[in-house]
Amino acid sequence: MNKSASLEGTANGVSSAQPESVPILDLLRTRRSVRAFADREIDEDKVRCVLEAANSAPSAGNLQAYEIILVRDSAVKRVLAAACLGQEFVAAAPVVLIFCAHPKRSGSHYGSHPGLRLRATRGGGRGTRHGVGWRL
Repeated sequence: MNKSASLEGTANGVSSAQPESVPILDLLRTRRSVRAFADREIDEDKVRCVLEAANSAPSAGNLQAYEIILVRDSAVKRVLAAACLGQEFVAAAPVVLIFCAHPKRSGSHYGSHPGLRLRATRGGGRGTRHGVGWRL
């Protein structure tokens, strides 16, 4: 096949064709940020499933250099919402997962360097500033 034929239907040489339906790709394409939550408890099996998925996610050096704190207490969620610059949806969520980075765990593997703190707080979308909501 010549080069011009292989670039048909592409933008900047990248195919715009969608791969066949793959469950994980379908999930990633349809994911959305949730800021409104139903006033109900989350089934413990679903919470466990999300935690297992988080713990199975790849991380640099497979160190899993973080801890996950699960919060259900309303008073604690209100404090968290205030600490998140008044993002009240944090207090409204039935369950809040806090990902705490462990720079020392990363440092023991990668050594100390100026980017260590950035990697610890931004790695894998588990940063201290961004969150993920799941509709369960």
